[in-house]
Amino acid sequence: MLGEASALLASLSWTVGPLIATPAIKEIGSVAFSRSRMVVFVVLLGTASALFADWSRLTWDATFWAVLSGVIGLSLGDVALFQCYKMIGPRLGSLIYMSAAPFTIVLGWAFLGEARVEGPVFSYPLSLQLAERLTAPRLALLGDAAHGVHPIAGQGLNLGLKGVAALAEVLTDAARLGEDIGSEVVLERYARWRRFDTAVLSAGMDAFVHLFSNDNPLLRLVRGAGMSVVNRIPPARRMFMQQAGGALGDLPRLLRGEAL
Repeated sequence: MLGEASALLASLSWTVGPLIATPAIKEIGSVAFSRSRMVVFVVLLGTASALFADWSRLTWDATFWAVLSGVIGLSLGDVALFQCYKMIGPRLGSLIYMSAAPFTIVLGWAFLGEARVEGPVFSYPLSLQLAERLTAPRLALLGDAAHGVHPIAGQGLNLGLKGVAALAEVLTDAARLGEDIGSEVVLERYARWRRFDTAVLSAGMDAFVHLFSNDNPLLRLVRGAGMSVVNRIPPARRMFMQQAGGALGDLPRLLRGEAL
């Protein structure tokens, strides 16, 4: 968090600075203002460095890059920035100065190796995907590895939590009985428990997405009438709310608030 806070402080400082500096820049000019500012900067930074800096860590390579950065940023960059504030004002100047962020991203990617794409780019369509098998010897699929559903109403998360809780319960009960928790017999209990609920809920969510993403006039009429009916029947409304919250079905003990 310290790095993020430092970035926000720098952003705030560069926002307030132009507002304070613009009258003086217009009065004495951008070059003179930059020169005066650098004198103050050198005195303050020199004092702080003498008191607090760890000079033993300074190398010639770091010194070279620091000097080059100062020449480009404090000399060329500041003079150009202050001239911009003098000619077009701090608001428009600061708005244009925001282009520093994309420039930094592009140059960091080009020269510093930041955010490089090391492999091919893939796209994954939002479509229903169910694993043919949930288990194998000493292996159980959970979460998105077991089911891929459209990210609507958090149902993928609900399915994942149910799967984790069911597997934990099956393995805990098997361990208490002295069974091999990685055996196919034990893991198949988890698969039997979750297979039907996963398939039904996934298919239901997929049909729901197709129904509500379709502009067919007849389907619009049907879904409007259906929502109106559900809204007028409290038990149906509660059932849909419980289903959306993952509170229906054969829930594992953990999801009922019970200990294993």
